[in-house]
Amino acid sequence: MGDPQIDFYLNSKSQVLQYDTLELSHPQFTQTYRIVRNNRVGAMLGVAGVLQQFVYCPFRMERSTVEASLSQSIKITLADLGSIIQTELISVMRNEGYLIRPTVIVRCYRSDVPMEPIYGPVSLIASDITMTREGSAFTIQPPEVSNKRTGMIYTLEDYPGLRGFL
Repeated sequence: MGDPQIDFYLNSKSQVLQYDTLELSHPQFTQTYRIVRNNRVGAMLGVAGVLQQFVYCPFRMERSTVEASLSQSIKITLADLGSIIQTELISVMRNEGYLIRPTVIVRCYRSDVPMEPIYGPVSLIASDITMTREGSAFTIQPPEVSNKRTGMIYTLEDYPGLRGFL
C-alpha cells in the first residue's frame, strides 16, 4: 500500500467513510475522551495498535487566522452540551491542575481500515476554553518549542562572514 491519504482520496470506493477523531486528555481528567464526529454509533479504532472505543459527539473545526509569527491554530466547537469539558474543567480547578493545558490528539481514519489512521496522530495543546450554547469551544495549537532563542551563539570566530554586517 502507498500513501494512505492518496489511497483514500483517490483509490477508495465511495462507501468508504472518513472518521474524524479527537482524543482529549489531561492528568486531572477522570478519563481520556475519544470522540468521533461522523459516526453516530461510535467506532472501534486503532490507537497505538490497540482497538479503542470512540464515542459519537459532533464537533466543528475551523481554521483560525494566521499571525505574523506564522503560528496557526484551529478552533473546535464541541457539541457536548456541557457533559464532557465543563464537568472535567470543574474537576481540574478543584485539584488545582489549571497550569497544565489539556492535550488534544487529532486523527483521521477510513472506515474499512480501522487500525491505522490516514492522517495523524497530531498532538496539540488546547487553550482559550469557553462554554457555548452548544457545549464548549476551544482553540488547539502546537506546543511552543522555542520562542526565545535558537540555542546557538554566533561568534565572529565561528562565522567570519558576519563581520561584514558590523
